[in-house]
Amino acid sequence: MAEQSKQPQATDVILGGQVAPPVTGAVLGGQEGLQQRFLHLDTEQKLAVMPKIAELGEPGIDLLITILNDDAIAVRLQAYQALQDIDSEKAKSAIVAGIPLKPNDTLYCIYEIPVGYDDETFYRCDSIPEDIHPAGDYTDVVERPLVAEINWDSLDSEAFDALMEETENPRLISRHLRREKAEEIAELIHERLILDRDTPNLFEFEWVRTMKFDVNGWRANNGLPLQQQEDDWWEMGCQLVKELKAQQQIELLSKLWKDTAGALAVVHEQTIKRNGYFKVTRSL
Repeated sequence: MAEQSKQPQATDVILGGQVAPPVTGAVLGGQEGLQQRFLHLDTEQKLAVMPKIAELGEPGIDLLITILNDDAIAVRLQAYQALQDIDSEKAKSAIVAGIPLKPNDTLYCIYEIPVGYDDETFYRCDSIPEDIHPAGDYTDVVERPLVAEINWDSLDSEAFDALMEETENPRLISRHLRREKAEEIAELIHERLILDRDTPNLFEFEWVRTMKFDVNGWRANNGLPLQQQEDDWWEMGCQLVKELKAQQQIELLSKLWKDTAGALAVVHEQTIKRNGYFKVTRSL
C-alpha cells in the first residue's frame, strides 16, 4: 500500500505548496525563524497553535510578547491570556499596560437603558451617544459613583444639570473584546431589570400601548396556550406577564420585553480610532 501523503495541519506553515516545519516543533532558525513561521499563519491557524507556544519556554514567552502586536485582536487577546498564566517577570511586565488596541478594532460596550416618563406613559431613553473618549486607553469596567454617595449640596448648577442629564441617557456599564461575552452579560442585566419590582409595568410603555399588542398572537407564536379573549387587551397583557413570572419562564419574559418595549440593556459596537490599551480589571 502506498504511503499516504501528509495532510497539512493547523500547526503547519504552507508556502508554495510545501509544508514547512510546525511552529510548535523544534526551534529551527532561532527566535527569528520561529516568529517568521508564525507570521505566515492565518488568524485561525494562529489561534490553534498558540496554546502550545508557552511550552517552548523562553522562546515561547518572547513570541507571545511579539504576538501582542498582531493585526487580529483575537490573537492579541489570546496572547495576553497565555502570558497571564506564565510565572515570569518578563511575561507579567509585558502585559501590565493591558491589551494593545489598534485603529479599527471593535469593543462591545454594554449600555443600561434608562426609562423616562412623559406624564402619560413610560418610554425607553435609548439614544446612545457618539463615542467622545478623549484618551487612547480604555478600561473594561466603567466605574461610576452611586447616587447615594453623591454630595448633591456641593454641586454647582452646571454639575447638577450634567448629572441629571446623565441619568436620562443610556449608561455605559462595561466594555468587552468578545461579542458573545458582552451579549451574555447584557442579557443578565436585562433580566435583572425586568424582574425588578421598581421597573414600570411592561404595558405602561408608550410603544406597547400604541401598538395594542396582540397577546394571543404572541402566545401562539411562542408555544403558549391561548388566553380567553377579553375586550381589555391591557388585562390580557398583564396576565401574560404575571404568568411568565410565576412559572419562572425568564427567557420568554425577556423575549416579550424585547418584542414590545425593547431591551433594558443592549450591546453597542465601538470602533477604536487610535492606538491604546484595553485595561483589564476582571476575568475576560
